[in-house]
Formats: sequence, C-alpha cells, structure tokens
Amino acid sequence: MKDASNDDTMHSDASSAAPDEKAEQVILTAQRIVTAEEDRADEKELREVTDSLISLYDSGFNESARKYTAVRLVAALAKRHDLVLDRVIENAHRYSRTQHIDDAFPYEPNGFDVLAEMGQGRSKVISFLRDTVLNDWGIPRWKAIEVLCKLDDPEANSIVVEVIQGKYPSRNADILNDLRPIEQVKGRDYVQKHALPAHKA
Repeated sequence: MKDASNDDTMHSDASSAAPDEKAEQVILTAQRIVTAEEDRADEKELREVTDSLISLYDSGFNESARKYTAVRLVAALAKRHDLVLDRVIENAHRYSRTQHIDDAFPYEPNGFDVLAEMGQGRSKVISFLRDTVLNDWGIPRWKAIEVLCKLDDPEANSIVVEVIQGKYPSRNADILNDLRPIEQVKGRDYVQKHALPAHKA
C-alpha cells in the first residue's frame, strides 16, 4: 500500500528546493527550449520559464555569472517567441519607471541589456527604444540610445544619427550625456562624422 505521507514529503521537498537549485532547474529548462529543433513550445511553460529568468537577472541577490546566463537565454528565446519578447519589453519599461523614483539607482543587467543581447532589430524593439528616446529622460533614455547603438539594424542607426544631430532633443537639453553612450559603443569618430557642422567640436 502506498504511503501518502511519504508522497507529501517528496512533494514538499520539490516545492521547497533551495534557491540555487531552482535557478539551475530554470536554466536547464530554458536551455532545453533554446536548443530544441522546433520553435514550438508549450506556452504555459514558456511563460513560466521567461518570468523565472527575468527574476534571475533582475534580482540583486544572484551572482553575476548566473544573471548574464539568464540574459543570454531570455534573448535567445525572445528572438524566436513574441510572447517572450513582449515580456522583456515590459521588463525594460518597468526598469524605466523605477529609475524615476527618488531613491532609484541604475543596475545591470536589466531588460535593456536583453534587447541589446538580441543583437538584431525587430519592429517591436525599435518602436519601444524610439519611444523611450523620444519621451523619456535620464537613465532610461541613455540606456535606450546605448541599445540602439548595439543593434545591427539600419533603422536603429538612423535614430542614433538623429540623436547626434539633435533631432530627438532631451527635455533636459543634455546633449553631452546623450552622446556619451554613442561614443562608448561606436566611438568619438562616429559622432564627429554624423554631427551637423554647427555641432562639431
């Protein structure tokens, strides 16, 4: 006869696994989905894995290597599944909002870093980044500019050039901070090449 109490104990042990074990289980599941030959994945599992990976890189309590593993896996999934990409964009949007709280501080990695890790422009990604540059200020704006610089996409490059030329003016009129991420990623020569004559140093 089956020992029901033993079953309950086993279930309890599984559900109360140590945080490190849970993190490794999430990473292994994500790796299985990423390496699967077919793009089809169970939507419920994909949603749960994505949310768990986002929690891994968004938490200040995880080691750096594990955070960046989560970033790479989420980026790989976002390239193939719109459900994942939508959640990453929402996470980046949430990061933007938190940066305007009085005691906020910038941290990495965050949702913007996942978009950069994707390395390619998608209409949803470009639209979100453009809107952030156009309507936000401070850290979220500069992070969006940085990501646009890192994407292999002509539309992203066009937006970066327009930032250099002052066509996306910041509400703080802080062009030097706008140019800093561009210089860091693409170099000062790139900025000088695309600056309007009146703006060239």
